[in-house]
Amino acid sequence: MRAELVQARLSGDIDYGDHGLKLNELHPGKYPTKPASQGKTREQVRAELVQARLSGDIDYGDHGLKLNELHPGKYPTKPASQDKTRG
Repeated sequence: MRAELVQARLSGDIDYGDHGLKLNELHPGKYPTKPASQGKTREQVRAELVQARLSGDIDYGDHGLKLNELHPGKYPTKPASQDKTRG
């Protein structure tokens, strides 16, 4: 816990006052910049597109629906979500 606090102080990743901003946002020149996040490779994007086409998980027109919602019989059904719990 203490190491996390030290790291937050060094990076300026600490909320400051009532501004709703962190120190590194208020004074960006005083703190190191965060490394840019690594994007997806071209092959990963292509694989996701192929999967979306096969599952019908692509928006269609101005309906606000996906192809698998407009034509459910043409696409495999999605398994029930596992992250919801009964309470």
